[in-house]
Amino acid sequence: MSYCPKCGGVVETGERCWRCDPQAAPKPTSATKPHRSGQPLVLAAWAIGAFLLVGVVCYVGFTLPWSISPTRSDEATEDFTISNAQATVEEGYGGDYRITCRGIVTNQSQQASGPELEIIVWDAARTTVLATESFWPASIRNIPPGDYVAFEWALYCSERSTTIDIRVIGTDVW
Repeated sequence: MSYCPKCGGVVETGERCWRCDPQAAPKPTSATKPHRSGQPLVLAAWAIGAFLLVGVVCYVGFTLPWSISPTRSDEATEDFTISNAQATVEEGYGGDYRITCRGIVTNQSQQASGPELEIIVWDAARTTVLATESFWPASIRNIPPGDYVAFEWALYCSERSTTIDIRVIGTDVW
């Protein structure tokens, strides 16, 4: 072994220093693979994808979301009742008001299904709709017959309201 006179690196006797002379760099053989800079990124993407898929499968109850085919039925809205409905109004940022609605929705039918609820915020004279929003309190899960789901939903409007309606506007069988 000897040392390179320019950089002081160790070189084999009779070899050129590959640090000082790029043409002398060792060529990859079949035993050594060239470094692939994208490989760690691809592995990280696969790991994140697998983690998200496991989370979705566990959350949905071992049913993948793209295999869900809901059956819409607007006639079944009378099969659900809303009880213990309450609303709180808090002053928010920039003059807006945050309205939080809570309650319990109960399935009175003989079939498991999921309701879609709508919140309507009126002015004090009940002539103008200030805000409206619809949501699924049970997400993409069916509520079994006779069972209930508690819900809490918040929305914002620019005026303080004293009249709020909550109603069932549709149902889906997931």
